[in-house]
Amino acid sequence: NKTYGGKKMKRAMCISGILGIFIALSTVGQNSPPLVPDIGSIGIVNCIYLEKYETDQYTVTEEAGYRMALLTLKIEKPAGAEIEIAAADITLHYYHGDDGTKEEVAPRDAISTFSKRPDDDKPLKTLKCSPGWMKRTSGAHTSASSEVYLDVVFRKVENNISKMWICIAQPYASQTTSGWELTRKDREALEEE
Repeated sequence: NKTYGGKKMKRAMCISGILGIFIALSTVGQNSPPLVPDIGSIGIVNCIYLEKYETDQYTVTEEAGYRMALLTLKIEKPAGAEIEIAAADITLHYYHGDDGTKEEVAPRDAISTFSKRPDDDKPLKTLKCSPGWMKRTSGAHTSASSEVYLDVVFRKVENNISKMWICIAQPYASQTTSGWELTRKDREALEEE
């Protein structure tokens, strides 16, 4: 006669239970994705096409045959709420061509600070680094408003656009991961910084 549930089994069940609690606690707050702004609606207030634009850092000139599209966006949000938008999440989707059926997505090149009015001066910041590192947060002067404005520059836009949409990425799927391990080369590179 074999019996189950001895000391080893109880110890294993106890360890499993504690491990389960630890995993559950370590994912608290991770059930929703980061950097998904609480936005009501987004509208395109204005669009102008530029051959070049200037920032505090440098002047950007577009290649022949293309223009940069500077869009002013109106973003509705809860009054009093601060929002943060990552530049990597903003794209311009559009149709172009003689018959208006060619599809395209333009990469963003710069984003401004938030403002309370569409015509306010909004300094642009260009994307010298990964667009995931560039984020804009509504500050104290705009957080109280229920609508804010943001300028975004998109590169390599054709001349015969027939219709456009602004997209701010929304999450669709998730997966839990343990990440990856740093190699010696990675650690040395980080130490040099």
